[in-house]
Amino acid sequence: MLKQLNKNQAQIIGEYVTTITLVIVMVIGMTVFVRRAFQARIKDAKDAMIGIARASYNGTIPDDYEPYYLKRSSDVSRETDNQIQLFKDTARGNAWVLKKVYNEETTAATQSYQAPPKDAK
Repeated sequence: MLKQLNKNQAQIIGEYVTTITLVIVMVIGMTVFVRRAFQARIKDAKDAMIGIARASYNGTIPDDYEPYYLKRSSDVSRETDNQIQLFKDTARGNAWVLKKVYNEETTAATQSYQAPPKDAK
């Protein structure tokens, strides 16, 4: 009787492991469909917003607008002033002193303008 009881417990544990494994595999398989459903909802919302914008705008609006259509201009200027001086220092007993002065200034001004969707090409 004891041998039969142990055999049944092992069978029950095996069934539990099989059931849990089957549930995990099903959940992992469903993530593909859930992800596709979310992507479809986002695409539908985008299409609806573009449809509303097209109805109230006289020009053409492309379906896929990329925000990198920029007009950018930059002005960069650099000024450099280097001075080297050699003079006699009488306070130190007529020693010569070399003095180097480096002055650099860099200025940058950038203007950027994002083109509207009708100008996207």
